[in-house]
Amino acid sequence: TELTTHPVEVVLQGQVIAATSAQRLSQLPGVYLVTVAVPARVAPGLDVPLRIRQSGIESNAVPVSIR
Repeated sequence: TELTTHPVEVVLQGQVIAATSAQRLSQLPGVYLVTVAVPARVAPGLDVPLRIRQSGIESNAVPVSIR
């Protein structure tokens, strides 16, 4: 694995959260492992859109469940 050189952010329920870590997986080209601590202020829900942002570019949304 290799750490990213540009900060990675997670956008969850419109809130920007700094990633705890972001690593490029060398054995899977184009795949990153992003770790984030979800703050208590994020409301629970099903199919909550999550996006990854790096250098001002956002990924497509992925639905996640927050409990």
